[in-house]
Amino acid sequence: MNKKNPYKTLNVPKDASPEEIKKAYRNKAKKEHPDVGGDEKAFKETSSAYALLADPQKRKYYDEYGDEMPSQDNIESKANRLLNELIDQMLAKYTPEQILKIDFIREMRGSITDNLNKLKEEVSRQNTMIERINKLHEIFEDKLTHKSTKISVNIFMKNLDQKKNDIMTNLAELDKQSQILNKAKEYLADFNFDFEQDLEDQLEKQRAVYNVNRSMFGFGTTSA
Repeated sequence: MNKKNPYKTLNVPKDASPEEIKKAYRNKAKKEHPDVGGDEKAFKETSSAYALLADPQKRKYYDEYGDEMPSQDNIESKANRLLNELIDQMLAKYTPEQILKIDFIREMRGSITDNLNKLKEEVSRQNTMIERINKLHEIFEDKLTHKSTKISVNIFMKNLDQKKNDIMTNLAELDKQSQILNKAKEYLADFNFDFEQDLEDQLEKQRAVYNVNRSMFGFGTTSA
């Protein structure tokens, strides 16, 4: 998670308008610029904060996940790496002769889709936890008293805030993984493989028998 909060760096509220953000940046940058004897590190932090908040997409991403949006180059690089890993799996699983007789592109797409579905389920669980934490936060604010005597910090509220921060970090990572998977799936959409149908037909029949058996024993069915 991004440790530097851009709103705090520029000393503006989270609902600040673009004009307010720009004004705050200019005032701060004038004082911190190295040419006028300012602190170079502070100037870089101010400039980075403004670059993030001045971009609507980057700001929206930060507001949602509390982290910087991953660069497109990084997403594309990791998507290519993912495809290489899937190809390695195909080479380990099948001989060249077998690959000639299966729709391995379909298998790769299926693997990506399965992982995307798992990510969606996990995101849903994490968002449910966020909702529970927010509700509990409201309950604590209304019902939980704290005299600030022996313990100077409200440990219950601090614990909730930490849990929420951890979940936001997880959600940011899940979103990055989702972007990588979708980019890999987008790349695969351009490819088709002219395979020999006979082995694929056999595999389809095996899947059909497997699904029927699962249904008979009350396990439900699976999609191809």
